[in-house]
Amino acid sequence: MKGGTVTIECKGNNIALLLNEIVQAKVVLRNVKWVNKEKVHITVLLSDMMRVWRYMKHHKVNGKIIKRSGPFFWLKKIKKRKFFVAGFAIFLFLLFFFSSFIWYVDIEGNEQIPDKHVLSILQKEGIYPGTLKVGLPNTDHLQRRLLKRIPNASWIGVRLEGTRIIVTVAEKKRVDSIGEKKLVRRPVNLVAKKSAFIMDVRVFHGNPVVKVHDMVKKGQLLVSGIYGDAANPNNGPIVGAQGIVLGEVWYESIVVVPLTYTQNEYTGEKTRYTWPFVGPFVLTNPFQQPKPYARSELMRRVSAISIGKYQIPLGFVRDDYWSVRQVSYQRDRDEAVSLGKKRARLEMINTIGPDGRILAEKVLHQRIDNGKVYLKIHFDVVENISQEQPILQGD
Repeated sequence: MKGGTVTIECKGNNIALLLNEIVQAKVVLRNVKWVNKEKVHITVLLSDMMRVWRYMKHHKVNGKIIKRSGPFFWLKKIKKRKFFVAGFAIFLFLLFFFSSFIWYVDIEGNEQIPDKHVLSILQKEGIYPGTLKVGLPNTDHLQRRLLKRIPNASWIGVRLEGTRIIVTVAEKKRVDSIGEKKLVRRPVNLVAKKSAFIMDVRVFHGNPVVKVHDMVKKGQLLVSGIYGDAANPNNGPIVGAQGIVLGEVWYESIVVVPLTYTQNEYTGEKTRYTWPFVGPFVLTNPFQQPKPYARSELMRRVSAISIGKYQIPLGFVRDDYWSVRQVSYQRDRDEAVSLGKKRARLEMINTIGPDGRILAEKVLHQRIDNGKVYLKIHFDVVENISQEQPILQGD
């Protein structure tokens, strides 16, 4: 059907002779439809139309073209409407062009962290209105970098919806300078969860039974939840104990740091697969090998089609498989000791919680054995040593 086809209406008394001659001349008839004895519609290739006209003239059959189809006629129509076609093409280009940018950056979930602070950090990461989607960093890497830059956030999520990027911030629970929390008053005492040297006592409700510079043992009563007089301390009204008792505690931490370690490095080789998606379904090719390298990292980018603020649930998924290799490195003893001290300090900060602080630290012992550095570190810390203990009836 090269070039197109035409449908001709033929009228005359010699139509049967005409059709017979057309067939003998090996002209391909796509369709023959009899209207009556003296009228028939035939469909032929555009390249055969002039021969058919000659046969019609020879048999004195009148004819007219009633339908044209095919690329040749489409191009003729486009040439007649070239301004309309050019405008439509420019519209599609502009639609694709402007949908390739980020036009909106939304922050959600934050209450204490200002939007301006998050937006300024995003700008440093290269994300702001007018940024090309192609240049956006991988969302997993971006989330990790944002968490490092925003210490008051416990989790950060980043998602791309059309021309809008949405950053969800989950904030850490806020506490006062010494951890004074708004607690629900319950019938409880505060007791020591470990042995310690009392450094500070802050009682909001209840009767304190220890004071600063006291030495307490694990399980010892710190703040009573019963208000009683000196003669009968346990016969007063139960108000419930609330407070913070900070005590000096000593820890010993053992850290092991290997002198030889491995990490993944990119080789520079990359294989890209682009799949269309419709709704939640990604239309992959089952005959293509999904993982082209023995070791690789996947970076996925989803490009959905959107018109303005309306997003259409179809588009393309681009999977980039980056080839990586494991490379071994050797660290010296000083580097291993420094890394071990940092690890131990971070673990200690997590152990003592937001109310605690480290007063002093000292490496008691270090040795190298079987390619590993062993550290024994002493920590002198202040932390909240109080914990609730229910007041049972009859106490």
